[in-house]
Amino acid sequence: MVYEFVGKIRNVDDKNFGEEDMSLYISEIHGKFKKPMDEVRILKDSKVNDILVKGQASVSSYVSYHDEELAVAIETFMSYLEEIEKKFGGEISKDEGFYNNSKTFHKLIW
Repeated sequence: MVYEFVGKIRNVDDKNFGEEDMSLYISEIHGKFKKPMDEVRILKDSKVNDILVKGQASVSSYVSYHDEELAVAIETFMSYLEEIEKKFGGEISKDEGFYNNSKTFHKLIW
C-alpha cells in the first residue's frame, strides 16, 4: 500500500533555498534513516516563503505488519520535516500535515 505524506514549513529564509541543491540535500537526509522514504520532494512557494514537503512510502497491506510499518513511515516523514526545517529555517506548520492512500486520509498529529 502506498501512502503519500504532505507537510509545510512556513517562513523559510530564501537565501538558504537553492533548487539545484535539493536532490543532493534529499540524498543526505535519506542516509540518516534505516528505512528512508521512497520518494521526497521539496517545493518552494516564493510568494509566501513556504516550503511544501511531499513524501511517499510503501506500507505492507498485511494486517500484522501494516500498523507498525505505517507508524515508522509517519515518524520518518516527521523527521524529514525536522531536518528540512533545520536546513532552511522557518517553522513546521503542525496543523497542515497529512497522509493518505486511496482509501484513507489522516492529519499528522504532533
